[in-house]
Parts: sequence; C-alpha cells; structure tokens
Amino acid sequence: MHSLPLSRGDRARKPAAMSIPHAILAELARGPLHGYAVRSRLQKRLGFLWPVNHGQVYATLGRLAADGAVLAHEPDDAAPGEGPGRTYERSAAGERRLAEWCARPVAPDGSGGEIREKIASAIALGEPRVVDGFLARQASSCATLLDACRHETRGRDATTEPARRLLDRAALRLLEADLAWLEAVREACATNGA
Repeated sequence: MHSLPLSRGDRARKPAAMSIPHAILAELARGPLHGYAVRSRLQKRLGFLWPVNHGQVYATLGRLAADGAVLAHEPDDAAPGEGPGRTYERSAAGERRLAEWCARPVAPDGSGGEIREKIASAIALGEPRVVDGFLARQASSCATLLDACRHETRGRDATTEPARRLLDRAALRLLEADLAWLEAVREACATNGA
C-alpha cells in the first residue's frame, strides 16, 4: 500500500461518506462469510482510497447482528461468543435495509469539507505566501495520491470485477477534479493577490 501524504481531515475523511454497514450487507449477498473474508472482499472491491480496518468490520458486524440485519453463526466446536470461526449471513431484514438504502438518492455534499475551510482560513489571514504554500502542498499531496491511484489501477483489465473498475474510475476522476480545482484556486488567489 502507498503512503498517503494527506492530513486526517482532507482525503482521509472520505471514507466517512461511505456506508460500511451497507457495504458489508452487499458483500453478504453472496452468502455467509467469516469476518476476515468480509474485510478482504471489501478491501478488494473498494480499493486503497477507501480503507476498511479490521476492527471496524467486526464492530459493524456486531451492530448489524444486534439490529437483526445479520445473523451470526458460531462454529459447532467453538464456545459461545468466541470470534474465530464465526460466520455472518445477511437476514431478510438486512436485505430490506440494503434495498431501501440503494433506492434512496444521495444528496450532493456542497460543504466541501475541511479543505475549503482551510483555504478560506488561509485567505482570511491575508498572507499570500501562507495561502500559496498551503495550496501548493495540498496540490502536491493530491498529485501524489493521483499517481498512486493510477499505479494501483493500471494492471486491472476486463477480468476485474465491474464494480471495482467503476470505483477505480470514480476515484481517479475525483482526484483529477480535486487537483484541477486546487490549481484553479491557486491561480485565482495569485491573480487576486490573496
């Protein structure tokens, strides 16, 4: 995996927009899985821009089981409550929950997040060097991430799962748009003396 030079609030905040419970319910559509298999499949499908950690998967599976969206099955030879060997299966309630979520349109997120807040704050300081320095570092980080994403997705072909190819293209387009936007802001700030 590549080292990503972004602060926690910028690109790293992106996964929060992704619904881990619904992604897990979608993975369980193929049948019962162990928690590790759920995490592996999510990581394979979602890619390195949307990392899913081990603890997050098991905690979410536990919440989904408590809500009745997932059924947790203990292996015959394990003590109750023992994690290893447990399999998870989507319930009818989980299937309905996923179908309802998929049917709802997503509201556009016009907030822009922390990056726009940082730019506005830097401009408010009235120090052109601070603004330009921040924008240059942010654009460099975005370009590095874009290069890493291109490298990561380069070897994929028609045998790659279609959903993964679409997510790869979405990640590339988002990064390209972010980089173009940062360059446009930097140019506008230079022109306007911000």
